[in-house]
Amino acid sequence: MRKVRVYMVDDHDIVLTGLTSTLELAPDIEIVGSSTDGGTALADIRRLLPDVVILDLELPGLPGREILRQIQEDRLPVRVLVYSQYDELSFVAETLRLGATGYVTKSISSLQIVEAVWQVKNGRCYLWPAYSEQDIADYQRRTARNHHRSAELSQREREILILIAKGETSSAIANYLHIDVRTVENHRYRFMKKLGLHNIAEITRFAIEHNLIRAEIE
Repeated sequence: MRKVRVYMVDDHDIVLTGLTSTLELAPDIEIVGSSTDGGTALADIRRLLPDVVILDLELPGLPGREILRQIQEDRLPVRVLVYSQYDELSFVAETLRLGATGYVTKSISSLQIVEAVWQVKNGRCYLWPAYSEQDIADYQRRTARNHHRSAELSQREREILILIAKGETSSAIANYLHIDVRTVENHRYRFMKKLGLHNIAEITRFAIEHNLIRAEIE
């Protein structure tokens, strides 16, 4: 039986060392390379064409999500197992949408990571902690509806939503945008009604799920 050729990407050497120690114990897995930098990793993946890439999302040089996009865009015959510290359903659903075959958190056991590599290599979706297909489908439908509604926001409403999600008060937003507080509150009322949001926690969750805060920072 041919060994599964694995390439690993994580921004911490200690994580790569731990993965290497675990996977080298599996006689049917071969580690063909690793990197702590996203740009280097993508170049290596294109050159080596491993069977499975174990991919962290937070990387210097090139984010894990962009590596996923490039793998799909280039139609590389590579399967991706996302290896992340985050267990939120939004991260799982988004990476699966971008083309990942599996998603596991860094608390996974040694035996499970080996099993995950094999399942992903064979094209089976492996998730840990386990999420049902229905959980993911419901989330994706909900996100699609919200994307449609978010397109209806004006530029000013979007700006105020982002600032609220980042923890700014109405008075601070008014000063920053050079408008009065009443105008801020009116915009807030309108976008919350459009999006079906009811409080600051929901505004923040919406901004994170739709990468509005991340896009603003970058």
